[in-house]
Amino acid sequence: MVAYFYTINKVINEEEKLYQSSAPILIALALLYKQTQDSRLDAILNALKLVPNKYIPKEVKDVLEI
Repeated sequence: MVAYFYTINKVINEEEKLYQSSAPILIALALLYKQTQDSRLDAILNALKLVPNKYIPKEVKDVLEI
């Protein structure tokens, strides 16, 4: 049980870094799925909504219409 709380606490402390490192991956997938009209686009866009705006360039927001 102690390990669980340690892990959760560490994730909370690392949340900003996690968003920063995952944003490029989510953006790349979203752009790919938009171009290929893949049905998974909606799921990726929902995940991108969790990412702080500062990690998503305005040009990307315009292309993805988010």
